[in-house]
Amino acid sequence: MPLPFVSVLVVLLALLGASYLLYGMRRRTSLVRELRTQPKDAPRPSAEVDVDTSQLFVSPAPLGAKAHYLVFDTETFDLIPDEEPKEGYDNRPIALSWQLLDEHGNCLLEESHVLHRREPLSPEATALHGLTSEDLYLSLDGPRQVYERFLSDLHRAQCLVAHHLAFHCSVLSEDFVREGLDPSPLTSTQALCMMEHGRSLGFKRNASGESLYPRITELFGYLYFSRPSLRVSYASKSLRDVRLCAASLRRILP
Repeated sequence: MPLPFVSVLVVLLALLGASYLLYGMRRRTSLVRELRTQPKDAPRPSAEVDVDTSQLFVSPAPLGAKAHYLVFDTETFDLIPDEEPKEGYDNRPIALSWQLLDEHGNCLLEESHVLHRREPLSPEATALHGLTSEDLYLSLDGPRQVYERFLSDLHRAQCLVAHHLAFHCSVLSEDFVREGLDPSPLTSTQALCMMEHGRSLGFKRNASGESLYPRITELFGYLYFSRPSLRVSYASKSLRDVRLCAASLRRILP
């Protein structure tokens, strides 16, 4: 290879290396500047989990295991704001899901039901639950028959678990009475509210430092990924919340 050509090639490679080094230094400076100007409380990039496919939600109980926990969730006709009175809202359940778990949080059974209703859903409720008026009307699961199955499993359990337990027990109790069923097992069974437990962990706070109630997705994200800003994909919201709640329970059990 002629010497002049080699010299030119060396010069070109040197220039290319210098350009790459300069780009790298500028890029690093840019990243450092972004980190320095980013607010300390800025959310971290979110993880994502699918409750219908992730192995985090697969925990079958061994053969012969006995029921200990019943984890459940409801969805209602209307969106009922926590900060406003419940009068004027239709709090009848339109979906009910639950899991029966052993003492270690392993799953013995899982059920999820859309309840038959004739009244139309509001667009806001459909946007939240993913259920339509047609879904409710076409469902073959009457509220009473689903509630009887739920109560049968509750009688096998020693502890009732939910996220925002007081709310879910309240809406079920009222509809039990409408259906001619005894609601007392909902209040006589030992209970655990995962929302209250999540607040006691103190990972979600307001500007003044007061501990706040986390959403079930935030609690699950904190317990499993140390990041409350978790994206969760799902087919059924009621079943999603039950699976997130049961998985969170397994995480806190000794």
